[in-house]
Order: sequence, then C-alpha cells, then structure tokens
Amino acid sequence: MKGSSKDSADVNNDELATATTVGDRRREGDRRKERDRRTEKRRHRGISDRRHAMSIEKITKFIVKTGGCNPEDVEPEAELEALGIDSLKAITLLFDIEEAYDIEIPNEIIPSIITVKDIQDKLADLSQ
Repeated sequence: MKGSSKDSADVNNDELATATTVGDRRREGDRRKERDRRTEKRRHRGISDRRHAMSIEKITKFIVKTGGCNPEDVEPEAELEALGIDSLKAITLLFDIEEAYDIEIPNEIIPSIITVKDIQDKLADLSQ
C-alpha cells in the first residue's frame, strides 16, 4: 500500500509541476502579446520606439565626436568629465542628441546627467 500512495503522490507532484510550467508559459505569452500590442499601437500613432535607437553604442559615437576620447573608454558608468566632456561640451553633446532624435531635453534634468548611463536613462524616460 505504501508504494501505491507514494506513486499517487508522485503523480500529483508531476501534475502540479506541469501546471506551473503551463501557467508560466501562458503568462509569458500574455506579456508578449501585450508588448506587441503596445508596439503596434505606437506604430499606428506614428511614434517610433526610440529606446531601442538610443543604445550606449549610438551615444558613444556622440561622446567620441564631442569629447575626442577613445570609444573603448566610453562605458555606461564612465563620468562625462573623465571622457573630456566639460559643461560646455555637455550642452553641445545634448544638443546634438536632441537634433538627431528630434526630442527636447528639459534644462532641469541636465545637471543630473553625470555618466553615460545617465544619458541613456534620461533619453529612455523622455521617449515614453
């Protein structure tokens, strides 16, 4: 009898594990559908997904052009000042980014931009 009850418990555990996996798959599928729906809605309104376009690699090109540093030195945690971007060059850098992406960066957030990652984060916030 012990063997049969143990077998029954194993079957119940297997069914529970399968149900959890199926439930996880359904939730993941629902998340993907919602994300796809939002993306499609943006396209219909004519709004591009700028977050994808504002990668560290693209921001790096602006920083290298403005600051004259090596692309290898531009990392997400790198401070702009260490890359040769002083306050005047920072304004030029942000102006170039505004023009390239057709956005406006509010003057209030400019002092909070210290690192390369800060630029990416602020631009992502503005594009939402």
